[in-house]
Amino acid sequence: MKELQSDKLRFVPFDGKSEDHAKVLYLQRVACGWNEDLIEEWTEAHEAGSKGIYWLNPWPVVMDESWCSAKILRDDFPNREKLVQDHFVKFPEEKRPLKDTSAFVLGSKRLPTNEEFVAIGHIAVERQPRKDQMLNLVTEEVAWITCLYISFAMHDHGLGRDAMKWAEKMVAREPFNAKMAYLDTTDGEFQLLPHVLKSNEDWYIRQGYQVVHRKAEGYPWITPDGNAVWIPQVFLKKDLTS
Repeated sequence: MKELQSDKLRFVPFDGKSEDHAKVLYLQRVACGWNEDLIEEWTEAHEAGSKGIYWLNPWPVVMDESWCSAKILRDDFPNREKLVQDHFVKFPEEKRPLKDTSAFVLGSKRLPTNEEFVAIGHIAVERQPRKDQMLNLVTEEVAWITCLYISFAMHDHGLGRDAMKWAEKMVAREPFNAKMAYLDTTDGEFQLLPHVLKSNEDWYIRQGYQVVHRKAEGYPWITPDGNAVWIPQVFLKKDLTS
Protein backbone atom coordinates (compact mmCIF):
# COMPACT_ATOMS: atom_id res chain seq x y z
CA MET A 1 0.00 0.00 0.00
CA LYS A 2 1.33 3.44 -0.93
CA GLU A 3 2.73 5.39 2.02
CA LEU A 4 0.81 8.39 3.28
CA GLN A 5 2.35 11.81 2.79
CA SER A 6 1.74 15.13 4.49
CA ASP A 7 2.90 18.61 3.63
CA LYS A 8 5.04 19.18 6.72
CA LEU A 9 5.74 15.94 8.53
CA ARG A 10 7.24 12.46 8.45
CA PHE A 11 6.33 9.63 10.84
CA VAL A 12 8.65 6.80 11.92
CA PRO A 13 7.24 3.81 13.87
CA PHE A 14 8.19 3.40 17.52
CA ASP A 15 10.33 0.34 18.31
CA GLY A 16 9.02 -1.36 21.42
CA LYS A 17 12.17 -3.45 21.72
CA SER A 18 14.47 -0.42 21.88
CA GLU A 19 15.51 1.01 25.25
CA ASP A 20 16.44 4.28 23.52
CA HIS A 21 12.96 4.60 22.01
CA ALA A 22 11.37 3.88 25.39
CA LYS A 23 13.57 6.47 27.12
CA VAL A 24 12.71 9.25 24.68
CA LEU A 25 9.01 8.38 24.84
CA TYR A 26 9.21 8.65 28.64
CA LEU A 27 11.02 12.01 28.45
CA GLN A 28 8.42 13.38 26.06
CA ARG A 29 5.53 12.24 28.26
CA VAL A 30 7.21 13.94 31.24
CA ALA A 31 7.51 17.11 29.16
CA CYS A 32 3.85 16.73 28.23
CA GLY A 33 2.98 16.31 31.91
CA TRP A 34 0.76 13.35 31.24
CA ASN A 35 0.84 9.50 31.17
CA GLU A 36 4.56 8.96 31.71
CA ASP A 37 3.55 6.00 33.89
CA LEU A 38 1.91 4.22 30.93
CA ILE A 39 5.03 3.66 28.79
CA GLU A 40 5.19 -0.08 29.54
CA GLU A 41 1.47 -0.54 28.83
CA TRP A 42 1.72 1.42 25.56
CA THR A 43 4.80 -0.56 24.51
CA GLU A 44 3.01 -3.87 25.06
CA ALA A 45 0.02 -2.69 23.02
CA HIS A 46 2.32 -1.45 20.24
CA GLU A 47 4.18 -4.76 20.11
CA ALA A 48 0.87 -6.67 20.10
CA GLY A 49 -0.24 -4.68 17.05
CA SER A 50 -3.32 -3.12 18.67
CA LYS A 51 -1.69 0.32 18.97
CA GLY A 52 0.57 2.07 16.49
CA ILE A 53 2.90 4.70 17.96
CA TYR A 54 4.73 6.98 15.53
CA TRP A 55 7.52 9.49 16.04
CA LEU A 56 7.34 12.95 14.48
CA ASN A 57 10.72 13.44 12.86
CA PRO A 58 12.29 16.58 11.33
CA TRP A 59 15.36 14.99 9.79
CA PRO A 60 15.75 13.40 6.33
CA VAL A 61 15.55 9.60 6.43
CA VAL A 62 15.28 6.95 3.73
CA MET A 63 11.62 5.95 3.49
CA ASP A 64 10.53 2.38 2.79
CA GLU A 65 7.88 1.26 0.32
CA SER A 66 5.24 0.40 2.91
CA TRP A 67 2.40 2.48 4.33
CA CYS A 68 4.11 2.31 7.73
CA SER A 69 6.05 5.56 7.24
CA ALA A 70 5.09 9.04 6.12
CA LYS A 71 6.84 12.36 5.57
CA ILE A 72 7.26 15.00 8.41
CA LEU A 73 8.74 18.52 8.50
CA ARG A 74 10.22 18.69 5.01
CA ASP A 75 13.62 20.21 4.24
CA ASP A 76 11.98 23.29 2.67
CA PHE A 77 9.76 23.96 5.73
CA PRO A 78 10.15 27.65 6.76
CA ASN A 79 12.59 28.19 9.67
CA ARG A 80 13.15 24.44 9.89
CA GLU A 81 16.65 24.66 11.37
CA LYS A 82 15.64 27.25 13.98
CA LEU A 83 12.67 25.14 15.08
CA VAL A 84 14.87 22.11 15.53
CA GLN A 85 17.48 24.08 17.48
CA ASP A 86 14.77 25.59 19.70
CA HIS A 87 13.60 22.06 20.43
CA PHE A 88 17.13 21.00 21.44
CA VAL A 89 17.55 24.02 23.72
CA LYS A 90 14.32 23.18 25.52
CA PHE A 91 14.89 19.40 25.54
CA PRO A 92 18.69 18.79 25.42
CA GLU A 93 18.34 15.12 26.39
CA GLU A 94 16.54 14.47 23.09
CA LYS A 95 19.42 15.71 20.95
CA ARG A 96 20.81 12.18 20.74
CA PRO A 97 19.22 10.62 17.63
CA LEU A 98 17.16 7.45 17.58
CA LYS A 99 17.39 4.81 14.84
CA ASP A 100 14.58 3.60 12.59
CA THR A 101 14.65 -0.01 13.83
CA SER A 102 10.99 -1.03 14.10
CA ALA A 103 10.31 -4.15 12.03
CA PHE A 104 6.62 -4.38 12.93
CA VAL A 105 3.71 -1.97 13.35
CA LEU A 106 -0.06 -2.50 13.55
CA GLY A 107 0.22 -6.17 12.67
CA SER A 108 2.34 -5.59 9.56
CA LYS A 109 6.00 -6.26 8.94
CA ARG A 110 8.16 -3.44 7.61
CA LEU A 111 11.78 -3.05 6.58
CA PRO A 112 13.46 -0.60 8.99
CA THR A 113 15.97 1.78 7.41
CA ASN A 114 18.37 1.89 10.40
CA GLU A 115 18.74 5.60 9.63
CA GLU A 116 19.17 8.03 12.52
CA PHE A 117 16.47 10.60 13.27
CA VAL A 118 15.47 13.03 16.01
CA ALA A 119 11.94 12.81 17.40
CA ILE A 120 10.19 16.11 18.16
CA GLY A 121 6.91 14.45 19.16
CA HIS A 122 4.70 11.41 18.73
CA ILE A 123 1.15 10.27 17.98
CA ALA A 124 -0.73 6.95 18.09
CA VAL A 125 -3.67 5.24 16.39
CA GLU A 126 -5.52 2.32 17.95
CA ARG A 127 -8.70 0.47 18.87
CA GLN A 128 -10.12 1.09 22.35
CA PRO A 129 -12.92 -1.47 22.92
CA ARG A 130 -13.62 -0.39 26.52
CA LYS A 131 -14.28 3.20 25.49
CA ASP A 132 -16.31 1.95 22.52
CA GLN A 133 -18.50 -0.01 24.93
CA MET A 134 -18.92 2.96 27.27
CA LEU A 135 -20.04 5.17 24.36
CA ASN A 136 -22.13 2.40 22.71
CA LEU A 137 -19.97 2.42 19.58
CA VAL A 138 -19.48 -0.32 17.00
CA THR A 139 -15.79 -1.14 17.44
CA GLU A 140 -15.33 -2.18 13.82
CA GLU A 141 -16.46 1.25 12.61
CA VAL A 142 -14.30 3.48 14.82
CA ALA A 143 -10.64 4.04 15.69
CA TRP A 144 -8.96 6.30 18.23
CA ILE A 145 -6.27 8.91 17.74
CA THR A 146 -4.28 9.21 20.95
CA CYS A 147 -1.08 10.40 22.64
CA LEU A 148 -0.47 13.43 20.39
CA TYR A 149 2.54 15.37 21.64
CA ILE A 150 4.62 17.97 19.82
CA SER A 151 7.58 19.77 21.35
CA PHE A 152 6.43 23.04 22.90
CA ALA A 153 9.27 24.73 20.99
CA MET A 154 7.46 23.81 17.75
CA HIS A 155 3.91 24.86 18.55
CA ASP A 156 1.96 27.32 16.37
CA HIS A 157 3.46 26.08 13.08
CA GLY A 158 0.61 23.82 11.95
CA LEU A 159 2.41 20.58 12.83
CA GLY A 160 -0.37 19.33 15.12
CA ARG A 161 -2.99 19.96 12.46
CA ASP A 162 -0.85 18.16 9.88
CA ALA A 163 -0.32 15.19 12.21
CA MET A 164 -4.05 14.88 12.88
CA LYS A 165 -4.88 14.90 9.17
CA TRP A 166 -2.33 12.15 8.65
CA ALA A 167 -3.73 10.09 11.53
CA GLU A 168 -7.29 10.45 10.20
CA LYS A 169 -6.16 9.06 6.85
CA MET A 170 -4.35 6.25 8.66
CA VAL A 171 -7.39 5.05 10.59
CA ALA A 172 -9.58 5.18 7.46
CA ARG A 173 -7.28 2.56 5.88
CA GLU A 174 -6.27 -1.00 6.71
CA PRO A 175 -6.13 -2.40 9.33
CA PHE A 176 -8.82 -0.12 10.85
CA ASN A 177 -11.10 0.89 7.96
CA ALA A 178 -12.78 3.28 10.40
CA LYS A 179 -15.73 5.45 9.48
CA MET A 180 -15.32 7.66 12.55
CA ALA A 181 -12.25 8.95 14.38
CA TYR A 182 -12.57 9.39 18.15
CA LEU A 183 -10.34 10.98 20.77
CA ASP A 184 -10.52 12.22 24.34
CA THR A 185 -8.91 15.10 26.20
CA THR A 186 -9.37 17.19 29.34
CA ASP A 187 -12.56 19.20 29.60
CA GLY A 188 -11.96 22.74 28.35
CA GLU A 189 -13.67 24.39 31.33
CA PHE A 190 -11.43 22.62 33.83
CA GLN A 191 -8.30 24.39 32.59
CA LEU A 192 -9.58 27.53 34.32
CA LEU A 193 -8.94 25.92 37.70
CA PRO A 194 -5.49 26.21 39.35
CA HIS A 195 -2.74 23.58 38.98
CA VAL A 196 -4.25 21.69 36.06
CA LEU A 197 -3.16 20.76 32.59
CA LYS A 198 -4.05 22.81 29.55
CA SER A 199 -7.01 21.44 27.59
CA ASN A 200 -6.94 20.98 23.82
CA GLU A 201 -10.74 20.72 23.51
CA ASP A 202 -11.17 23.98 21.59
CA TRP A 203 -8.26 23.13 19.31
CA TYR A 204 -9.77 19.75 18.39
CA ILE A 205 -13.12 21.40 17.69
CA ARG A 206 -11.35 23.70 15.25
CA GLN A 207 -10.03 20.59 13.50
CA GLY A 208 -13.61 19.50 12.83
CA TYR A 209 -14.32 17.33 15.89
CA GLN A 210 -17.64 17.31 17.75
CA VAL A 211 -18.15 16.76 21.47
CA VAL A 212 -20.17 13.58 22.12
CA HIS A 213 -19.76 12.94 25.85
CA ARG A 214 -18.37 14.44 29.05
CA LYS A 215 -17.23 12.46 32.08
CA ALA A 216 -16.78 14.23 35.41
CA GLU A 217 -14.31 11.72 36.87
CA GLY A 218 -12.20 11.18 33.78
CA TYR A 219 -8.47 11.19 34.52
CA PRO A 220 -6.84 10.62 37.93
CA TRP A 221 -4.05 13.15 38.44
CA ILE A 222 -1.63 14.25 41.16
CA THR A 223 -1.26 18.03 41.28
CA PRO A 224 2.18 19.66 41.66
CA ASP A 225 1.45 20.19 45.36
CA GLY A 226 0.66 16.48 45.85
CA ASN A 227 -3.14 16.45 45.89
CA ALA A 228 -5.04 13.65 44.12
CA VAL A 229 -7.83 14.97 41.89
CA TRP A 230 -10.09 13.83 39.06
CA ILE A 231 -9.84 15.79 35.83
CA PRO A 232 -13.06 15.92 33.78
CA GLN A 233 -12.79 14.19 30.42
CA VAL A 234 -14.40 15.08 27.09
CA PHE A 235 -14.87 12.70 24.15
CA LEU A 236 -14.96 13.96 20.57
CA LYS A 237 -15.59 12.42 17.14
CA LYS A 238 -15.07 13.22 13.47
CA ASP A 239 -16.86 11.67 10.50
CA LEU A 240 -14.27 10.30 8.07
CA THR A 241 -16.76 9.48 5.31
CA SER A 242 -17.82 13.02 4.42
